[in-house]
Amino acid sequence: ALSKKKKRAQRPPTFARSAVRARVCPGRHMNLPPPAEGWPAADKAAEALFSRFQIDTSRKFGEGGYGATYAAIDNAATGAARNCAAKVVNLSKMKLESLQDECRVLDNLGKDGGHPNVIKLLGHGRGRRSAKQEGQYFIFMEAASGGELFDVVIDRGAKAMTEEEARGFFIGVLSGLMHCHSRGIVHRDMKLENVLLSSEGTIKLIDFGLSHTYGKDANGQWDRSQPLRRLVGSKSYVAPEVLSGVGYDGLEAGSCTPTSAREDTYSA
Repeated sequence: ALSKKKKRAQRPPTFARSAVRARVCPGRHMNLPPPAEGWPAADKAAEALFSRFQIDTSRKFGEGGYGATYAAIDNAATGAARNCAAKVVNLSKMKLESLQDECRVLDNLGKDGGHPNVIKLLGHGRGRRSAKQEGQYFIFMEAASGGELFDVVIDRGAKAMTEEEARGFFIGVLSGLMHCHSRGIVHRDMKLENVLLSSEGTIKLIDFGLSHTYGKDANGQWDRSQPLRRLVGSKSYVAPEVLSGVGYDGLEAGSCTPTSAREDTYSA
């Protein structure tokens, strides 16, 4: 197996970074604006959030440039579902609006029971002023303790996984993407690092910070009349149409079928 340093060296670059991998920077951030709803309402929401969730800072799952992910407990759940994960993001390094947009995407994907191959959002919100956490944003999600699919692939080294194993992972990824596309959502940063595994080995798509959500037109169809032009994604995975800079249809780029979300399908 490769060392962690060598693994990191093999990771492809990303054109635009998402919000949820970050270094925690505790304390107050004086330049941050107050919440739109006002501090009393924000304080009440934060206290309610932390009465439901408890974070175990001694168990860190990962850390990056914008924050860190820890083990947590959901007091509203029972049994194994009590185990969850908390992403703690430094608001001085990531815009609050970007985080809230990503959470709205996850809320959308979680409606009507969500999908087993898309990570489930449990709760989110700004930190408590009483604990000097107002400079941080907290995102609570279901636990996916099986690690990244990237590590599963790289750890095998020259011993490739069987076709049956690879097929199972691929089906899980495509199934999760189909759910996203049925909601008019294009992930736009599909890669091995953005696919987690549950403790049972179930695929979980994560990191929707670069995603795009289509609106509906007058006929109730996804409005794709304007091409997308933002260059996002990871260089080794992104569809050629995205790199070309001429504009692309997120629900068609890179596939051989007009109903596929081609950009994500190409990356997968």
